[in-house]
Amino acid sequence: MVRRDGASWGAAQLAEFHSLADAVCSVIVMIGMKQNEITALRKVVCESARVASRRQPHFMELSETIETVFAATSPYHLGATRSMAEKLQQMLAEAIATLGELPASVTDGQTPPRTLAEKTEKALADVRITTGVLLQVIADADEEVRTLQAAFLAMSGAQPRSDL
Repeated sequence: MVRRDGASWGAAQLAEFHSLADAVCSVIVMIGMKQNEITALRKVVCESARVASRRQPHFMELSETIETVFAATSPYHLGATRSMAEKLQQMLAEAIATLGELPASVTDGQTPPRTLAEKTEKALADVRITTGVLLQVIADADEEVRTLQAAFLAMSGAQPRSDL
C-alpha cells in the first residue's frame, strides 16, 4: 500500500491492523450476545411448548420434537465461532506487536520490502475475509433469533388465554 499523504507504510499497516482488531473485538461481543439470546429463547420456546402440551395434548409430540432438536443442535457453533474470533484477535495483536518492533528503516518509507508488503497485504485480506464470515454467522444467528421468536409467538397463541 503506497500512501500519498506522507504517512509511512508501517503506520498505515498498523492503523489497518488496529481497525480490524477493533472490528473483531466487536464481533466477539456480538457473538456472545447472540449465543445468550438464542439460549434464552430456546428455553422460552421449550417451556411454551410444554405448557401448550399440558393444555392441548396434541402439542405433546411437538413439544418433545422441539426439545430433541434443541438438544441436538445447541448453539455450540457460536461458541466455536467465538473461540475462532478470539484466536483471530490474538493473531492481530501479535501482528501489531511485530510490526511495531520492526526497525524504522523498514517501516518508515513509502515502499517496504516486497516480501513484507505482500505477506502483510495477504494477512490483511485474509482477516477481512474471516471477519466477513464471522459477520455472516452473526446474520445466521439473527435469523435463528427471529425464528425462535416466531415459534414462541406461535406457541403463545396456541395456549388458551386465562384472562378472557
